Amino acid sequence: MSASTKLIADLGPRLTGFRLIGYNADLDAVTGRVAMVYTESIRRPERFGLNHLEVTLGLWVLVGYEDPKAADDALDKALEDVLGALQHVAWVNWTDAERGVFANRFHGYKVNLTAVAEITPED
Repeated sequence: MSASTKLIADLGPRLTGFRLIGYNADLDAVTGRVAMVYTESIRRPERFGLNHLEVTLGLWVLVGYEDPKAADDALDKALEDVLGALQHVAWVNWTDAERGVFANRFHGYKVNLTAVAEITPED
């Protein structure tokens, strides 16, 4: 299981009311609250040996809204909920969250995450 797939599974029970998805550059609409999780990079950490990986993950927090005046408050609340859920996922650390625009269309927050994963051979 990839780190991004595991993170989606671990966040699922804590993020009710969110649509949890993997990376989708062709996202054509955001309705409701969306958390998009994907792997940005993988590298071998020097201190953990050959059977570990350091994984950098990205997590976009996006919201759909009817009233543009309420958009900022809805987005800030969604970010708070995501950061609160991440506090309960011990194997991943978030470093910062930056306001941005995903796919030149959707305003949101991009949360930067790191994790150390173990390489496990398939049987």
